[in-house]
Amino acid sequence: MRRQGSADNPDSWLQERRFFRTRSVSRNRRFLAQPLLVALGLWFAADSPAIASASPPGWSTLSGKTVGAGQTAILGQLGWPGFSATLLHGVAPTMDLGGRLTFNYGEEGIVTQVVPGIRLQGVARLTFFDNGKLNFGMQFEPGPVVYFTSFQTTVGLVLPVGLRLGVPLSDAFLLSFGVEAPVFRIFGSSGGWIFPVLFGAGLEYFVAPNLAATLNGRAGPSVDTRGFRPVSNLALEALFGVAYRF
Repeated sequence: MRRQGSADNPDSWLQERRFFRTRSVSRNRRFLAQPLLVALGLWFAADSPAIASASPPGWSTLSGKTVGAGQTAILGQLGWPGFSATLLHGVAPTMDLGGRLTFNYGEEGIVTQVVPGIRLQGVARLTFFDNGKLNFGMQFEPGPVVYFTSFQTTVGLVLPVGLRLGVPLSDAFLLSFGVEAPVFRIFGSSGGWIFPVLFGAGLEYFVAPNLAATLNGRAGPSVDTRGFRPVSNLALEALFGVAYRF
């Protein structure tokens, strides 16, 4: 039997397409609205009397602000391209030193390179400017990297350097913007330099004076000089984390 309202009735068939398309758009709008509602809820929560009466945290792991002289903080992050643990210690009011251990399943964030690897980095963070309403600083995170492909093990060196601008939204929220060049070199006959440039933003929500939830995202081109000619790929970092200061 032939279905009524399709081939026999073009107008009915067009109405069905509009109906399903409308339903799909409606679902997409609801899906996009959910994170916006969550963000608005967090924003209004920051203005509640309980949080407004708290003193500003005065430390950060994502922006240009340090963790504070004599203070120690840990940061755990999970997402793409992997998961990591970072230890930071404030050796001066404007300087943090520490280390990071990372297990990656994407080669330095390149979305087309799903490769397991390990990084061990030193971390240095400097604050150049901080007036309470705006902070600006940089970080340098060099270290060795090893990736395990199906046919060989590659060893390299990562030399990430970046700039961060922090803007406190309230006593509980700290927004940051940044640009980073996580340049790395893969050694060996098939190695070469890779030059990513990533732009993005981060958000820290201070649940308590010494506890913060973090969200960090960056993306940009990554120029790979391995092979016969340079190739540009998309590099992406999307990480959720928790930071705690002792």
